[in-house]
Amino acid sequence: MLVSQARTHLTEQEREELSRRNREANEQSERNAQARGNG
Repeated sequence: MLVSQARTHLTEQEREELSRRNREANEQSERNAQARGNG
């Protein structure tokens, strides 16, 4: 993965986008876990 190694610096906007996606993914997985537990 030469591209990722060459470009390790993220812009502020990219960091915010990544953190937002991670937060949404975490919330989704939590809902899925709760649905399985309640089912």
